[in-house]
Amino acid sequence: MTEIAEVRQRVLATIERARQEASERRARSDVAEAQGRRFIEDTATPVARQVASVLKVEGFQYRLSTPAGSVRLVSATQHDDFIELAVDATQDPVTIMTRVSHARGKRGLCTGDLGPRLQAARPEAPMLGLNRIQTV
Repeated sequence: MTEIAEVRQRVLATIERARQEASERRARSDVAEAQGRRFIEDTATPVARQVASVLKVEGFQYRLSTPAGSVRLVSATQHDDFIELAVDATQDPVTIMTRVSHARGKRGLCTGDLGPRLQAARPEAPMLGLNRIQTV
């Protein structure tokens, strides 16, 4: 039979390991979320502006919305029609989530988390090592 002291020692070691892993995960998440927000601001938003301009020239009225941590192209005529890129910090690793919503009459179709997700190809690059992005 196992001694109570040994069981206690194992339980305490497991708790400490879990705390350490949670702390490391939070640190990785903070760095990756900051990189994701930078990607949204520096890359996705300018590209979305260009897409909105091209759509406008072609007769499709879309406006650009930039809520915190995301960029969204929204139809000017049907507010339920949009394409959105957003930082999803609830995942480990942090990802860029894509949502698409399209309404037909009173029926709406919203597809959340449409792939591909962007993740770092190497674990040492927390999220968007933009030189090596892979799709999952």
